Amino acid sequence: MAHYSASGQALAGEDFSSTYDCASKSDAIKTMVNDMADYGCCGGNGGAPKSACINNNNTSAPVDRCATQTGKEALAADCVCGYMSADPCAKGKFCWMGMVCKDTAYPCSEKETFCGRYGIKGLEAVDNMYKEDFKGDCLDATTCPTAPADDKSTPCQIQIAMNSEPGKCMAVCSVGYTKETQDTVKTTSKCTDDEKKQWDEANEKNEAAYEASAACAGTGTKALTGDCSCGSSGVCGAGKFCWMGGYCKDTAYPCGDGEQFCGRFNVAGHSETADNMYEEDFKGACMDPTTCPEAEKDDKRTECEKLIGLNSEPGKCNAVCSIGYSKVGHDLVTSSCTDDEKKQWDESAENNQAGLLSLSSGSALAPTFAVATTAAIVVLAALY
Repeated sequence: MAHYSASGQALAGEDFSSTYDCASKSDAIKTMVNDMADYGCCGGNGGAPKSACINNNNTSAPVDRCATQTGKEALAADCVCGYMSADPCAKGKFCWMGMVCKDTAYPCSEKETFCGRYGIKGLEAVDNMYKEDFKGDCLDATTCPTAPADDKSTPCQIQIAMNSEPGKCMAVCSVGYTKETQDTVKTTSKCTDDEKKQWDEANEKNEAAYEASAACAGTGTKALTGDCSCGSSGVCGAGKFCWMGGYCKDTAYPCGDGEQFCGRFNVAGHSETADNMYEEDFKGACMDPTTCPEAEKDDKRTECEKLIGLNSEPGKCNAVCSIGYSKVGHDLVTSSCTDDEKKQWDESAENNQAGLLSLSSGSALAPTFAVATTAAIVVLAALY
């Protein structure tokens, strides 16, 4: 207590010889009084684990400290969430790390520390350390290098070591630093010109890895402008296309919004079994779920009968995909069907194939059929 009431400290000049009144005090003073009482200093509020400033504005009865301070669970009642929150944290909100009151659950595990913009009053200085578009990350201290007992590293060398491996230790935070923050770190750590160069090189490597780890945006109709993470394909490079957020391809996604590609993907990360469901010369198709029949209430059909229903109208629903099935695909799909159901499936497949051949030969078709087969028109065009 003596330290915090000394000259230059938050509680300098404050009189605690009698009951303390927080009504007109600054937030900094209220916060410090709360923390001192919380840590057990000076007997607290008459020996109770409360401070005279516990609600920070004295407009209502004192509020207890939040019992749930990990930020993972919504608060069951109003409570005080540490020294970074000026007012009680309301029921339904989340107390991050026992310090910050937020509307959303804490994004990190209990062993990790969030770094990034908090977006709350009083933490503007922290927020300004990071770029506005930085979403924040979780620092795991166990990923930081352990310093040897006789470590003679300079402060700057220590910073570089903690920042040297992408995705670990401080690297997950420093990728979000503004240029001003980067310069401040180098200045306060008294980096030499060579050390500044090392820091910048490490940071460039971290930023490249961070951008590559971000999920690719879009469905794959536009070429990527930079490396990004494309599902099971891993990193997908600039100029390529990330189909449906999961498969990195050299060509643009051939389907429209709401449509789903079916066919051989022929890319790493996609199931070989799934590819083998289709004939090698099948170029793929775009299935439009809106063309599928709606499920009936209390539908008592067998699973095979339901599949036949999805496959029963040429150019619609799954019919645009099933025309490309190989024997492997056919046998897999009809494995649960009875002999009669298999016969129905095969008859539907023949009708679908005939419908496709009619379309490709240029014969006259009903306008409704032509419109309904975005699939068969866009679909079997040369996609690769």
